[in-house]
Amino acid sequence: MASARYQVLIKPEDVVPPPPPPPLTPKEKRANFWFYYKWHFVIGGVIALILGTMIYDVVTQVRPDYEIGLITTIGYPPDTDIVLSEQLKPFFDDRNGDGEVVVNVNIYSMGELGGITDPNVLMANQTKFVGDVDAGQSMLFIVDEPALLDAQYGLFSDDEPDDTLAVPEEGDDLIKVEYDPADNVNYGVRWGDCPKLTALELGESTDSLGGPNYSYQLFLEDFRILPRVFYNTHLEGKEKQAAYYTASLAALEKMTEGAA
Repeated sequence: MASARYQVLIKPEDVVPPPPPPPLTPKEKRANFWFYYKWHFVIGGVIALILGTMIYDVVTQVRPDYEIGLITTIGYPPDTDIVLSEQLKPFFDDRNGDGEVVVNVNIYSMGELGGITDPNVLMANQTKFVGDVDAGQSMLFIVDEPALLDAQYGLFSDDEPDDTLAVPEEGDDLIKVEYDPADNVNYGVRWGDCPKLTALELGESTDSLGGPNYSYQLFLEDFRILPRVFYNTHLEGKEKQAAYYTASLAALEKMTEGAA
């Protein structure tokens, strides 16, 4: 750059502007555009992929027609829920009209006899079960100790409880509730007394860790199958839930037909 003493002698009309840059070729325009906006495209693509995956999961999600709660205080063989979900299909219908009958079996292993000694795990299972009941997910239950469960929650009793079930407090233990095991015969129907249930080919469990196999039929033999108790006040204005309950009772009647 010229020093200040020389610049005073330069007239504006003597200044020659630099020639304009040559126009960019299409390839150079694309390279320039990509240089400045590539991260916008990358971030936008990732967001679109995530949203697309979420929408696909929601659209293609298989919604169960029915749900059944299996509650045990003695543990359960591996894949019990999978086997029952498949084998119990013939007793149910396609409620949601998607062309497929889907039955979910939700297992709740509760109590020290079920191998649960960690109070946090026990409380988590109880809380999950309470959420099922409050939401009306499972209308039918397969239970090994219904008298115990009824003493804890009043789920199968004719005595209407106060509003909804309470989430268990820390330190609560289902197995310590006082009850008479002899009262179990007063609840529902014994699995082993139902010809249509005992005729199901459930097979045996397989343990990938090399443990013993268990016959699912032998495991379920003394379980009781029964509906939860719904009171009129709970079903008022809930047409869908009432219809679901009625349909579940119809399926229960099919399962227990001919019971001794």
